[in-house]
Amino acid sequence: MDYSDDFKSRYANDSEKRSEQEFVQRQLESARKTAVLKFLTKEARERLSNVKIARPEVADEKLREILEQVSAKRDFKIIK
Repeated sequence: MDYSDDFKSRYANDSEKRSEQEFVQRQLESARKTAVLKFLTKEARERLSNVKIARPEVADEKLREILEQVSAKRDFKIIK
């Protein structure tokens, strides 16, 4: 195997890993949005959105707390 073949195979593997990570990221984001829509009122979503604009880290922590309260069975991870 020459260098170009090795490079191509490494690039293909990296690309596949990136695609898988992006897919998982999209799934987690979709699940988070679904949970927010299901458990928060319109007003609560607006307040959370306002907090997220000003202080994203606080909004993420509050969302995590809310999701933990409504679902003791699952662990939610907010990934950026």
